[in-house]
Amino acid sequence: KAVKGIDLLMHPGVHGFLGPNGAGKTTTINMLIGAISITKGKAFIKGKSAGSIKARKVIGFIPQNPKFDENMTGESYLTYLGQMSGLKKKYSRRRAQELLYELDLWDARMRKIKNYSGGMKQKIGLASVLVRTPELLILDEPTANLDPIGREQIIETIKQLSSNLSIFVSSHILSEIEQMCDTVTIINKGKIILSDKIERVKSLFRGDMLILNTDNNE
Repeated sequence: KAVKGIDLLMHPGVHGFLGPNGAGKTTTINMLIGAISITKGKAFIKGKSAGSIKARKVIGFIPQNPKFDENMTGESYLTYLGQMSGLKKKYSRRRAQELLYELDLWDARMRKIKNYSGGMKQKIGLASVLVRTPELLILDEPTANLDPIGREQIIETIKQLSSNLSIFVSSHILSEIEQMCDTVTIINKGKIILSDKIERVKSLFRGDMLILNTDNNE
């Protein structure tokens, strides 16, 4: 079993989903976006059944390793995605330019994505799901494989985006969750260990170690 009786409620803001590799984070996310079926229990996004067309319309999802047409420029790629989501070409291009400016990619807008750095690719990934203005952003390990500068840029971008939409972000890095999130759920071996406000979770820190009693679910 990948996950066992996960029960959590996310309120508006930034909610961290923390756990070691193999804890069940990606499986949970795949159930929320409808990529895999839920074998027991139910999940809802904005009151809509997870995986349904109505639920998918309100979320933007970025996997751990997003893929792009890397021979397209940043601007042409975002414009294309906007048109694919139903926007008229003129508005889609304007929306693409707005996002490139907001995410500090303006100077690279005419550069092919294959020539972007890792941090820039993560930003263009964020932009790709913001084109159609989702209500909930789901991010799976958004800083994976980035250097310290790239990590810092993505963390700051997520914090800025959180002023306008709710964000559910998974990570196995404690310090990143602390910087980004209002609340956090900690998962281990497919079970929830703790779910609380970040201030409460921080009180369980001892140095850089989080003390967890997985046998007693505390």
